[in-house]
Amino acid sequence: MEHEQFVDAYSKGELEVLVDNHAAGFLFEQEGAIPQKLRLKQVNIRTAMFGFIILGIVLFFFVKWYFALSCLVFGLVLSTKATSAAGKAVIETSLENPFFYRMAVEKNILTVQPRK
Repeated sequence: MEHEQFVDAYSKGELEVLVDNHAAGFLFEQEGAIPQKLRLKQVNIRTAMFGFIILGIVLFFFVKWYFALSCLVFGLVLSTKATSAAGKAVIETSLENPFFYRMAVEKNILTVQPRK
């Protein structure tokens, strides 16, 4: 499917778009592939994730265990948020950039199917 067809069908809700979220994360390593605003969003989510996980580990030594555990759990929740945000960034960038769309489809990061 060509990019113009993809954008048109997606805006009409005629497509089911599947993203390999784990592979999508690797696209953030390529400079210029993902727009800077989306890269920055991903950096902020991952920074908060690591911060809460580290804070949770440190808190185990200083406060009640349930405070530390809550920080660790929140860090893990942010981990899943970062993964899903990477997938959404791939869809958003694919809608804006024909070259990126072709690359994502060729690498099987983005799969486009008609909605059933």
